[in-house]
Amino acid sequence: MHGYSEAVKADVKRRMSPPHRQNVTRISEELGIHVITLFKWRKTWRLQGKEQFKTRFQQE
Repeated sequence: MHGYSEAVKADVKRRMSPPHRQNVTRISEELGIHVITLFKWRKTWRLQGKEQFKTRFQQE
């Protein structure tokens, strides 16, 4: 199991956030982090209330 630094997670968060909104698959390929890990991070950020990760349905 990999332990990723906060710097790596911050970079991923930046890439997933507007105005970048990079594709999770692309981020996975570029950084070598499994897509499931990236989706779990995004879900965690979404549950923590990070606005940029809310779906359009959650923003209503």
